[in-house]
Amino acid sequence: MTSRLVTSDYSIAACLARFKLYMRTATDLGVLTQARYAYEVAVFARSLGNCSILDVTPQTLLTWNARAWEAGAAPATVRQKHAAVKKFLKYMARFEKVAQAKELLEAFDEMHIPHARSALGQQRPLRVPYSLSRERVDKIHAAAVSNPRVGVRNGAIVTFLWATGVRRAELANLLMRDLDLDPKVRQATVVGKGLKTRVVYFDQDTAEEVARWLADRATWPAQDDTVFLSADDGCRLTPNTVSAIIRECAHRAGLRKEVWTHLFRHTRVTELLQDGMDLLATAEFLGHSDVNTTKGYYHQDAALLRDQYDRAMAGANGTGRRRRRAAIPAAQVEPEDEEDEEDDLPR
Repeated sequence: MTSRLVTSDYSIAACLARFKLYMRTATDLGVLTQARYAYEVAVFARSLGNCSILDVTPQTLLTWNARAWEAGAAPATVRQKHAAVKKFLKYMARFEKVAQAKELLEAFDEMHIPHARSALGQQRPLRVPYSLSRERVDKIHAAAVSNPRVGVRNGAIVTFLWATGVRRAELANLLMRDLDLDPKVRQATVVGKGLKTRVVYFDQDTAEEVARWLADRATWPAQDDTVFLSADDGCRLTPNTVSAIIRECAHRAGLRKEVWTHLFRHTRVTELLQDGMDLLATAEFLGHSDVNTTKGYYHQDAALLRDQYDRAMAGANGTGRRRRRAAIPAAQVEPEDEEDEEDDLPR
């Protein structure tokens, strides 16, 4: 039986310190998720004047939630805030045996977060992910390699992001021992969300460009065992630095439309699906725990969906249903069965 943690300080700030230790040592949350949860709980604490968790009421939560909406937060942002505070309250209820935390969790379950409208009923435009054309990728790459100081590294970063669709943190934390450039292998093992590992593959052109970077990397004062290093101190890149590199390359390429690192991930999943890769295989390649996340990228290409439908129907050439009926002796087929047969077809 788990006993209540012996402590007299139940201020949210003090509880947060213990919560951070719990996330770091007793969960499989990724480093970035831990940091985000800690940040959101700290903001939550400041908004309540760093009061005791014992003084927080369901009405307090409603006020905090309303303020987030009034500040113009998007639904996804509000969900993120809720997820962080709920994780904190679950810790307080389970490990510190704070009864008030259980009541607050019940209050959270009664809150509904709209998907496309704010609490004030205002319609919010949905951000539909788009993909980069190969022409734009080439422009970004050309701008990347044109940098005389870090062009070899930046070119390899752009190419690797495009070929593998890895997240920026996965690229920043990729270790030398987890990269295999053998022409018969061409793969890397990356650590994704929740510290889950997966294998990603890349083409020979990408392998050759990364190999050129590794040759250049050997002349750098490396302070870390990651594949990509900072030009300032030879340490591993941070995810934010990876983002800054991509933004700079896009700016140098003269692209007016916003370009961010995750856009390369959008591009990779779209191209894989367009080239006929199975949806479940694509989800596994990208590290999506829910295939619906992968499907979200597919919805943006209605023309492709229609084209595949037309080709499937043309391939069947109307024979599918007739073939099924032909297998039944004519004496057994009754006119009224046709409508029932249609009902059995997939919609």
